[in-house]
Amino acid sequence: MTGSSDWAGTLEIDAPLALRRALYGVSSPQALVLALRSLSSNLYGSEVYRSGQLGIHGEFGGDLSIPVTNLFLDIAPFPF
Repeated sequence: MTGSSDWAGTLEIDAPLALRRALYGVSSPQALVLALRSLSSNLYGSEVYRSGQLGIHGEFGGDLSIPVTNLFLDIAPFPF
């Protein structure tokens, strides 16, 4: 349960992942960091990325220009 002073944001990723999630923090920077961590985990941890079908600027399976959490350092380019 969140308090009245918590910050919230909605993370939404379209197809092929089709994800929508509310994220909460005690401050706006914390909510933003949690959203970025969730975004990177969902993208780099997806089967679509691992199979080389997710990319940016025509290059698939590599750098998505989003920092990654330490859990995915073995498959993603740079840490959060």
